[in-house]
Amino acid sequence: MSFFKTDSINFPFIVLKVGELIEDNDHYKVRSHMNYLLEEISYARYQWETLLEMENWEGASKLLHREKLIIQQFELANDESALLKIQKRDPEFQASDLKTFYTELIELFKQLERLIGSAD
Repeated sequence: MSFFKTDSINFPFIVLKVGELIEDNDHYKVRSHMNYLLEEISYARYQWETLLEMENWEGASKLLHREKLIIQQFELANDESALLKIQKRDPEFQASDLKTFYTELIELFKQLERLIGSAD
């Protein structure tokens, strides 16, 4: 079972969602926020790679709390309840589950980086 949707990620949908979030569809404002989004995604991906390597689940969970808005707004989670349980460090999820989750999340954020970065 995959924690995230990867087949439905497309650039027009992301642009639409960013416009909705900032409540403005002006091309220049959306582009500016897309650049910020790219920076945020790149930062989070790098941090998760580091935290995964150290198996620092507490730090990864804190970062997940911060980045949850991106995941939710772009409708990337297959199961919102699993996302919340992992964020709250539910004992149902063992280290192997967390490794899978964060590995998938890193790959998802890499995909977002390529997609948004290639639009510039």
